[in-house]
Amino acid sequence: MFTLTADDWSVYKSQSGSGFNQVAENGEFVVAIHPDTDCDVYNDVGITNALCANFTLEAVSATTHDITSSLATKAAMVWWSTGLSFVAGLILS
Repeated sequence: MFTLTADDWSVYKSQSGSGFNQVAENGEFVVAIHPDTDCDVYNDVGITNALCANFTLEAVSATTHDITSSLATKAAMVWWSTGLSFVAGLILS
């Protein structure tokens, strides 16, 4: 069983004078349980493989010391990561 966190979908961006800040971009993302799983994200009916899950990351903009960065909201991920953890636990058992 595993849980995705902001560390899994974010990157570190260098900010002059502020070191590296963790940021995440807005967008739709897909996670597959196994590396060779075909999620087929480009079909018209959406993801049909039970080993795939999608989520949308909506970020808010915040300014600190004249540096604007994107801070990911985690609330939308709670239901998804709980469901994926449950499914992954069943599959990997």
